[in-house]
Amino acid sequence: EDLAEIGYDPNNLFFATYDWRLSFKDLEKRDHYFTSLKYLIEMAYIKNQNQPAIIVSHSLGGTLVMYFMQWVSQPQTGGPNWLNKYVKGFVNIGGTLLGVPKAVSAVVSGVINFQIW
Repeated sequence: EDLAEIGYDPNNLFFATYDWRLSFKDLEKRDHYFTSLKYLIEMAYIKNQNQPAIIVSHSLGGTLVMYFMQWVSQPQTGGPNWLNKYVKGFVNIGGTLLGVPKAVSAVVSGVINFQIW
């Protein structure tokens, strides 16, 4: 509902779920996941009048997006300029790109501290 209020709807918002039980290499090998994600982003680009996408991920999806960006930058899968053309930004919500040291202390102590900047 909040996204709808700022102009997002099924015509310009796409989902790319994946089987988190597989390694990233196996996602491509078995499901052609990254190839499909690449085509989805290219389709969104065209459908939205050549506007680059903003990728939003959650949790392990952040690491998956980082893997995808490396994968699609290879000459045989997209090339070094593919991201510049098709992706405007990346928003990582609750991702574990640099680890989660505060989560470890919360599990051990049972105390969760939140900071808002």
